[in-house]
Amino acid sequence: EPGWTGVAEITAIVDDGNGNTHPRTFFVGFNEVGNDPPALEDIPTQLAEENTPLLFELVANDPNGDPLTYEVEVLSGNVTPSITGTELTLDPEDDWSGIATIQVKVTDEKGGISTQTFDVGINEDGNNRPNLPDIPDQILNEDDTLTIPYLATDLDEDNLTYSFEVEPTEVHVIDTGNGFIVEPETDWSGTATVTVTVTDDKGGIDFETFIIDIPPVNDPPTNIFPISHVTVDNLSPSVFSFDNNSEIRISDKDSEEMTVTLEVGNGTLTLPDTTEVTFLNNTTNEGNLLTITGTIDQINTAINGLEYVPDEGFVGLDNLTITTEDNETLLDQDTVPLLI
Repeated sequence: EPGWTGVAEITAIVDDGNGNTHPRTFFVGFNEVGNDPPALEDIPTQLAEENTPLLFELVANDPNGDPLTYEVEVLSGNVTPSITGTELTLDPEDDWSGIATIQVKVTDEKGGISTQTFDVGINEDGNNRPNLPDIPDQILNEDDTLTIPYLATDLDEDNLTYSFEVEPTEVHVIDTGNGFIVEPETDWSGTATVTVTVTDDKGGIDFETFIIDIPPVNDPPTNIFPISHVTVDNLSPSVFSFDNNSEIRISDKDSEEMTVTLEVGNGTLTLPDTTEVTFLNNTTNEGNLLTITGTIDQINTAINGLEYVPDEGFVGLDNLTITTEDNETLLDQDTVPLLI
């Protein structure tokens, strides 16, 4: 409703048409304009023993100093939750062991909301938990992948199951059956956090979190041509522009400032709009060799409408050579044949 703030509980139900249904409940926080939502600290995977309650503190803060309310929901597993103040108690059913998934929600009085979902491994009495060796932090080259074998052990020789969490979403984990592959998306760089969790079938659980640093690698610029060659009338200029589907453009994935050189052997080039670019080899916008520098957008504006006029009386093959260089000396050079 207009002006309403708060937390709405939504239940969605899927029905297969044969009488089988499955509900799922989620929350939507309608935050008051200008209100900063509370921040709930990350809750790592928890370890507990069969028939033993698990107690720990929830930590959250509100930038506006608003009072906070905590709620907890068991998404899976046979445990009973309760919250007293900021202390969460998870009490497993008698003799139950396994993996429980818990969601904690904290809200302020203005509709701000924050949630955390985590697992709790309730270990069967007498069971030896699996042991996952430390996974050191990694450095990975951009566009490379990282392969790590499964190395967890279990003294009881139980069957082990692996699961993964990774942030951000640009980094993916692929289970190969005997290990896993970390695969960032093409050209992505940054820092990723990977959590590997191993469980047995008796509630035993172990996990490791490690960091992958992927430094950026400079990518070369690209010259873009919509045509493979140009036929030129020696009595009139030829114009490379968007309007006649012959526009020349440049691009670069990770650099902004560029230097572009345009060169022909038997004619004159003219740039129609050079107000935003700087000339490096001459002071006019005409010549058989023009070198300009500027941002990608500025250069693309300057070369849209590039005009070529062959030398008087010249007939034959000329070439327009475009060389684009970024600030780290990576370049792309292409040639467009000009048939006069």
